[in-house]
Amino acid sequence: MFEVTAQQRELVARNAAKVLTRQGLWDQGVRFGITDPFKSRHLVLINPGLSGLTARQILDRMLRGP
Repeated sequence: MFEVTAQQRELVARNAAKVLTRQGLWDQGVRFGITDPFKSRHLVLINPGLSGLTARQILDRMLRGP
């Protein structure tokens, strides 16, 4: 679980599906969740599945974009 800024939360929300499908991570069991944008704390939860990546590496990819 990572606490992120509102801007980072928006980047994750915008990029996650593209990153997970284009890089084949969804098929490797990678899953994620984000908090409601109207909450005071912005959290991103990541399960790296069988990808061989850490949750932090996956978050970094979502923040960079596809």
